[in-house]
Amino acid sequence: MSALADDGREATTATTTADDIARHRLDERAALALRAAGAQRAMRDVPSPCVSVCRMDAASGLCTGCLRTLDEIAGWSRMEDACKRRVWRAIELRTRLSSPMPATASAPS
Repeated sequence: MSALADDGREATTATTTADDIARHRLDERAALALRAAGAQRAMRDVPSPCVSVCRMDAASGLCTGCLRTLDEIAGWSRMEDACKRRVWRAIELRTRLSSPMPATASAPS
């Protein structure tokens, strides 16, 4: 989208569309799924899934950033590495469930 700036030159303004937001959300979910796969292989010092987007979704009960429950977030620092890997596995599965189906996919009959 373009407009004239104060000095008469063409200026561009950024617009964010619903498609841009959906594409960004899919990119975030894909990145989280990749991190989940890697974290499950960690033998020690399993990394935290936190991405500093701490906002709980009331409908799902999950953080919109890392897809953990409040119990998983609160207990993370006390969890054994095996338990942390199970949380990462759950996150990986949640990324698949939370990603919308492609427009070309047909509904099961």
